[in-house]
Amino acid sequence: MSAMAPHPHTATHDPVTVRAADSPRAHREWDLLAAPTSFYCGAPWLEFSDTDHVAEARYLVAESTENTESTEVAASAGSGGADGTARPVAGLVAHWSPRENNERYVPERVFPDLDRADVLTLGGRRGYLSGPLAARGPPPRGGAPRSGR
Repeated sequence: MSAMAPHPHTATHDPVTVRAADSPRAHREWDLLAAPTSFYCGAPWLEFSDTDHVAEARYLVAESTENTESTEVAASAGSGGADGTARPVAGLVAHWSPRENNERYVPERVFPDLDRADVLTLGGRRGYLSGPLAARGPPPRGGAPRSGR
C-alpha cells in the first residue's frame, strides 16, 4: 500500500457522497457529528494528536442526499435533507502510520498472528475512544436504523 493521496477526494454512491480531507476542520460538520460521542473525536483533540507527524490522517464524512427528515446534525449544519440537500450522516478518521510509536497501535503487536503488512488504522490514534461517528435522528428512507448514542 502506498501513502494516502495528498489531495481531498470525493466518492459518490447514490444517495451518499463521501468527502475526504487532511483535517477534521475542513469538514464544517465534523464537530457536530463528534459532539455526542467523545472529547477524543473532536477536531481539537484529533488535530493535536496529528502534530506528532507519525501518521498521515484523512478525515472522511459521508453525506446523504436522499430526501429525509432533518437530523440534529443536519439542522445545526444548516443542511436538511428534506429539500434534497446533503446532510452529514457519518464521519471516520483513517491513519496511515508505518512508523507508529504507540505500541497499542503497532499492528504486529496488537495482532501477533498477522504477517507484516500495510495496515490502515480506522479511528483516532490517541485517546482510545474515537471510533466512527454517526448522525443522530431517523435513518434515510429504506435504510437500517442508526444507533442513537
